[in-house]
Amino acid sequence: MFKDSTGRKSLTVTLSIISFAVVMLKTLFSGASISIEGLFSYSFGTIGADEIAALLTPVLGTYAFRRYTDRKFDTQVDPSLMEGGEK
Repeated sequence: MFKDSTGRKSLTVTLSIISFAVVMLKTLFSGASISIEGLFSYSFGTIGADEIAALLTPVLGTYAFRRYTDRKFDTQVDPSLMEGGEK
């Protein structure tokens, strides 16, 4: 599992990286096909904006919301860093 900016293991960071890698691989190999005579043939097809949005939007939204809630409810954060905190 990957770690977030605070050093803790984070499922949302891991899912973000995996989904980004899937989109990038699909984009790089779009339209390509692999075939081995007599064994198998596989075509990657193309990737559209709707597929990219379906993969990245929920995962990146979850990551952003997680950072927001961690910042808002974490008791170890310096209050002066919070909006409206003492200065």
